[in-house]
Amino acid sequence: MNLKLENKDWELCIDDSIIVEYDNYVSGFPFISDENLQFDTIRVFISLNRETDNKEISAFPWKDGETYQQDEKLISKRLKTEIENMVKLTPFYKHFNS
Repeated sequence: MNLKLENKDWELCIDDSIIVEYDNYVSGFPFISDENLQFDTIRVFISLNRETDNKEISAFPWKDGETYQQDEKLISKRLKTEIENMVKLTPFYKHFNS
């Protein structure tokens, strides 16, 4: 697969006292689909819990400006692992581990 992040800079999505989420988009994988929709983009979130310093990478199908969280199961474990590994190599993610 030829995965790539669409944006060089992650965008701040949600900011409150506990959770901060940054998002980006991944392309370069074979189409994933259910009976109704075909996805060619995955929206990726890095969620940071300021109280526990926990970091979580989430990935959801994305189409036409909408995140399909209910369809997270369409993303295979292999693809999710590849996305996580790619995200962990970005300078943006490494910044939070320093």
